[in-house]
Amino acid sequence: MKYTLLGKSGIEVSRITHGCMELGGGPWDVREDKENIALLNTALEHGITTFDTAESYGKGHSEEVVGQALHAVRDKVVLCTKVSKEHLHKNDVIAACEDSLRRLNTEYIDLYYIHWPNAEIDIGETMEAFLTLKEQGKIRAIGVSNFSVQQMQDAMRYAPLDALQPEYNLLTRGIEKDMLPFCAQNSISVMTYNSIAKGILSGAFHFYGAQVTDFRTAKPLFQPETLALELPPPDLIVAEGGNLTQCSAISRMFGRKRCLAHLHGQTTCTPVMDDIYGGVLALSDFIREDYLQSSTLDPQRAYILHNCIDTARFCPGPASKTLRAQLGFTDEDFVVLYCGRLDPDKGIHKLMEAIAALHEPHIKLLIVGSPFFARTQQSTFQRKLEQQAKSLGNRVQFTGYIPNEDLPDYYRLADLCCVPTLVEEAAGLVAVEAMACGRPVLATRSGGMPEYLAGSQAVLVERGDTVTDQLAWSIRMLYEHPALCTEMGAAGAARGREFSTAHYYEEFVRIVRDVAENGGAQ
Repeated sequence: MKYTLLGKSGIEVSRITHGCMELGGGPWDVREDKENIALLNTALEHGITTFDTAESYGKGHSEEVVGQALHAVRDKVVLCTKVSKEHLHKNDVIAACEDSLRRLNTEYIDLYYIHWPNAEIDIGETMEAFLTLKEQGKIRAIGVSNFSVQQMQDAMRYAPLDALQPEYNLLTRGIEKDMLPFCAQNSISVMTYNSIAKGILSGAFHFYGAQVTDFRTAKPLFQPETLALELPPPDLIVAEGGNLTQCSAISRMFGRKRCLAHLHGQTTCTPVMDDIYGGVLALSDFIREDYLQSSTLDPQRAYILHNCIDTARFCPGPASKTLRAQLGFTDEDFVVLYCGRLDPDKGIHKLMEAIAALHEPHIKLLIVGSPFFARTQQSTFQRKLEQQAKSLGNRVQFTGYIPNEDLPDYYRLADLCCVPTLVEEAAGLVAVEAMACGRPVLATRSGGMPEYLAGSQAVLVERGDTVTDQLAWSIRMLYEHPALCTEMGAAGAARGREFSTAHYYEEFVRIVRDVAENGGAQ
């Protein structure tokens, strides 16, 4: 699961939100509360932390189910609910919020929406109530649902907005023209509803014979004559995830030759996978060869599709002296950058040991990243790293998670980027980003790393018992030879440009044509 920040609120939400409208019953087929509670807990187990409901869903029953399911894990979830358009006078908003708090069994609501606009009630009065609730700590962020751009602008005259909830899916795309650009310009998060068009985009009704027994029987898309329409088969299906049962059903429906698995890491092929996939897309030759060792697949149908980066952002440029100073580095410092997840397999503790072995005060370490992608929670390993860093004083700095869009500035201020992974690395994406920014790279020889770094003049060291000594020697050597660092940076920048998105799509199209023109895998 991926996570992001909600507007300017600082609230961390899951990229996938669990909508809870049907939990209240109403026009939907009604299930037992205990079944719905189990469903919510399953969603949480799979990384979904954000749950969306409203006072109108089942006349508040949806909120009650959510409250029962998630009360014990309140600090781990983000609760979103909405006040109905009939309750937008100030006193009514406050009363409705109190009722929602009671039903949700919580002391605060993370994101509180106006469900629908109401032209008969002054928006200023409504927003005044929201600000009062926020000041009281009963809500943390303010959102609107089903608002136009003009209606959002009217609301923002009185209070900032953190989120918009519009209808948006592949069949309903009206917000793309003006709403999405407006929200992007104003740092308003877009939390869509009806994202799979009431289920029609799931394929369950076209391909698996699912039956509709609720209010959707009256919807045009769910009429038998519409569902009976023959859909053209896809030319190629690339499996990025999902379980094998789902993939097997798709393979049987459309044919094995159309199904390719995208391999992001070491993958042991099984007989079932050989039956499903008629080809694979591997991130590196290392991954490809590793898969083929356990597969009966024709090697000609095992393609290599290297990862890509945005070379318009990850490119050489001047280092930010302001950022460098903010991090406590001087012009005399030689900054070694680690960027990535804080995990023992990544070898950060070995890199820190190497820095400690170098008794040169100007060689410093900058650690960019967190234990969990886009999340602020600490881990036991992170605390161990921070304890380890104490002996180095100001020679080690931790930044925590940095969004991808800001990473180029961190690469450019570094003198050296180190990727000290202790396990087989599928592909060296961090190394590629650093190279593209014109930074020399020091890495361990693992997995697809040599393949990605080929031609960059990167320094590769062996994993094993001597990795700390090798890292220390290499860092000192590069510190003492700035001209070599410059030469490596230039060669790396040239190599980095080969991993552009344009090249990636060209290669992908070539693979698709090969599958189509040459029959693909059989």
